[in-house]
Amino acid sequence: MELLPISKHVLLRKYCHAGESTLEQVVDRVTRGYEQSGVIRDLILSHRFMPGGRILSNHGSKRTSLNCFVLPIVADSIEGIMDTLRMATQIQTQGGGVGYNFTPIRPRGTKTSTDCIAGGPCSYISIFSETLKRVIGVNQRTAANIAILNVDHPDILEFIRYKADHKNEWQNFNVSVGITNEFMRAKERNEAWTLKHPCEFAATSTISARDLWMEIMKAQHEYGDPGVFFLDTVNQEYNLGHKLRIDAPNPCGEEPFPAFTACCLGAINLATHVNSNDPDEALRFTTREAVKYLNWVLDTTVYPIPETEHMAKNARVIGLGTTGLADALALCGIPYGVSAKSLTFIDRYFSTIRDAAYATSCEMARMFHPFALWDDEILERPFIKRLPHALQSQIAAHGLFNSQLLCQAPTGSISLLMNNTSGGIEPHFDLKVVRREKTSGEHELEYPHLAHINPEIIVTSKSLAPADHLAIQARIQLYTDGAVSKTVNLPSTATVDDIAMLYSLAHAQNLKGLTIYRDQSRADQVVRNAEAKPQKREGVYKMTGYEVPSPSGKLYLSITEDLQQVFIRGGKSGSDPNHFVEVIGRLISIALQEGADLARVVKTLMEVNSGNGLWGLIPGCDKSVFIASVADAIGKTLYYNHTAEGKKVVGALTSHGQLGTCPMCGVQALVHAEGCERCLHCSHSRCD
Repeated sequence: MELLPISKHVLLRKYCHAGESTLEQVVDRVTRGYEQSGVIRDLILSHRFMPGGRILSNHGSKRTSLNCFVLPIVADSIEGIMDTLRMATQIQTQGGGVGYNFTPIRPRGTKTSTDCIAGGPCSYISIFSETLKRVIGVNQRTAANIAILNVDHPDILEFIRYKADHKNEWQNFNVSVGITNEFMRAKERNEAWTLKHPCEFAATSTISARDLWMEIMKAQHEYGDPGVFFLDTVNQEYNLGHKLRIDAPNPCGEEPFPAFTACCLGAINLATHVNSNDPDEALRFTTREAVKYLNWVLDTTVYPIPETEHMAKNARVIGLGTTGLADALALCGIPYGVSAKSLTFIDRYFSTIRDAAYATSCEMARMFHPFALWDDEILERPFIKRLPHALQSQIAAHGLFNSQLLCQAPTGSISLLMNNTSGGIEPHFDLKVVRREKTSGEHELEYPHLAHINPEIIVTSKSLAPADHLAIQARIQLYTDGAVSKTVNLPSTATVDDIAMLYSLAHAQNLKGLTIYRDQSRADQVVRNAEAKPQKREGVYKMTGYEVPSPSGKLYLSITEDLQQVFIRGGKSGSDPNHFVEVIGRLISIALQEGADLARVVKTLMEVNSGNGLWGLIPGCDKSVFIASVADAIGKTLYYNHTAEGKKVVGALTSHGQLGTCPMCGVQALVHAEGCERCLHCSHSRCD
């Protein structure tokens, strides 16, 4: 396939070795010695699959082909911290990006065992940053890093503000706060939050959880950092979460995994599959071949430190993702977004990739052996339980060759290499953009393969409502055992509250992390519009959160102000009760988006009786009401807070006290008044 000028520029600058000048020559090098080299070569040259950047630039050399690493801060000691820095240096000389969680380091000002005063985690991040930015790796580039600090660390406020207050520091580090479900509950309830550290001399203190949350949001609004990393969601969804702990992801966030784990990346181009005679079978074929190829890379690459080789070959993590989603939708005449057609497209193709990847790994386990850390408890992990039953049975019989197979990584350079295919799962930034590069200035980019597409169906990143960005990410996360790296682009006018709403919504939708970028919040913005264009929808949907009692335990509802999206969590992430209430939320959202009458939806929910109800306080109603079921709890929350009739009933409660259920209309609006029972909803009276 003939390459565009920008694609040739990327190829020559990033991936060609001495003596190479074409993609064919690069592909020959990165498939040399692979048994199925002809098949994978054809997939790459036809832009149906592309290995990750480290494979293209490094495979067949003395450098590693792995993109992603996580290293531990193994001890609160100078020796342990500096040993991690040594390992990071070795990795980054070969171009690998590294994630770390600095929470084990004792707080600033704490006395040490040698009567010295600790500098705290932020001082050590500065040491790492200053050291690693001087490590010049592949193609004269410094590698990326991410620093996590958990939300209960005593130095968390310093960490939150550091990049905003020191704009010339930590430039080679992304930063995110490690958030727990316990903290999110404390934030919702406006409770005090304890900052603590297990070291001997550390003092504890308390802060309002909601105030701490808003400090994160203010810094994010001002400078774009820190992000958030939802620790409990990550570990609950992890296939080895019953035996290993994840504390950090790789720098872009698409691969959270335990310390010393590493993986290689590759991306399937959806846009080159949708016009095949049989797109599903074409996608299955590409997926099978990509999984086998990435496993070969894992076995034949160079490892920068022995610890990563041991863990990589025991856990066998590969990162197969996608690119070209926006192009694929456009080529099918479907606007990118949350329409029924768009979500059906996503469900169809991402489930196909997931199932083909896991079936291939299962077949490799049958042919060779399961990965070293395999045990039968993996069969009960949430992601495995969401696979088709027939595939679960095959896995139970043979195991898996890999502990983790899928992620959604940013694919900037390899998407450009594939003739400017739309990047990753992102919408188009615009139909004409300018990309700025440090070494070669600005390049104007267009999408010639979309020249025949009606521009009216192209949805750009800024014209997509922010809540819809999250809905797309959440939908794809269902089919991804790793994480999803996606950016929610906000206009420069977005407020701190807008950003806080989106992060709360991300947690409610079981996302593992989130990247938000407010336009012009940084001077070094990489991509900008070539021309200023009016955007269709720049508003950020406000959202209200509710904690609701139900017969099956507490529910957490998040409802957008336009009543178009309802997100519900209940029970543990990945559990059957949680899946059940998530489905209810999605069905309510679909019904309301299709124009269903809210009153009818509410009435249907409130008619469900589980036979084991309870009395409790529904948000918006300060008197106890009878809650007959989970559906009834959801219905009553909508009724009392979002319907005029419900608000009328709430107003009457002050004078009438506890309400009963009306035998005529079924609404809990029956009051005792003047020696009789009367319904405040339908006016039925037993005395009439």
